[in-house]
Amino acid sequence: MPIFPKLEGLDSLARRDGVDIRPTLVRVLTDLYVQKTGHTAEEERHYTELVLRLIGAVDVATRVTVARKLAAYPGAPLAVVRRLARDVIEVAEPILTQSRALSDSELAAIIKDFGLGHAAAIARRHASP
Repeated sequence: MPIFPKLEGLDSLARRDGVDIRPTLVRVLTDLYVQKTGHTAEEERHYTELVLRLIGAVDVATRVTVARKLAAYPGAPLAVVRRLARDVIEVAEPILTQSRALSDSELAAIIKDFGLGHAAAIARRHASP
């Protein structure tokens, strides 16, 4: 049974009646995801698809909240971690300093593409145990 049964249609529902519940939806989906220590491939795929579809439409504060939760979660989906790591520094910083999901070559590419702010966050990651 998927972790998010019948949530696929919520994106369109979220925009009904002029009320945008996408920020709340992304936070709730992430809270539910990190509550479990492990996930099936299907659960990970559902979470990843939903969050990647919504993350670009939510505010920086929501993305920061999601990044902080996933940075500390060892089972965070790599596609979501990659997306957050390539966001503005406020969003990327928790991922770049805490998450161990990204390879050294991915981190080097982020430094090349995003510059000093992202490089400083990555340097703090290597300074911590």
